Amino acid sequence: MSFRRESGSDAGGVFREGMQKIVNDFYNGEINLFIKCPNAQQAINLSRHLFLPNPKYAKDTMALDMFEFVWKTMGLSIRNKLCFPFFMSSYVGIWWQGNP
Repeated sequence: MSFRRESGSDAGGVFREGMQKIVNDFYNGEINLFIKCPNAQQAINLSRHLFLPNPKYAKDTMALDMFEFVWKTMGLSIRNKLCFPFFMSSYVGIWWQGNP
């Protein structure tokens, strides 16, 4: 990733900002890789800011590759203590098991 017309010396800040932009794109409405959780869709209770993988992509091999990239990015965030905001519902594991 390059930042056009921006200068910066990477002491962690430029890398972190670039990765933050990638993580934010996971929730971008253009791809719809993730959908809002039921609480957000119905505007009830708590956890309205969380997302689930979009079930329409359960059998799409290209989307599954994109999901794999998301999971790897999550691992990178955890291993390097980057604390990127992954807004995943706790139901992701249940969804994933039912949609291999």
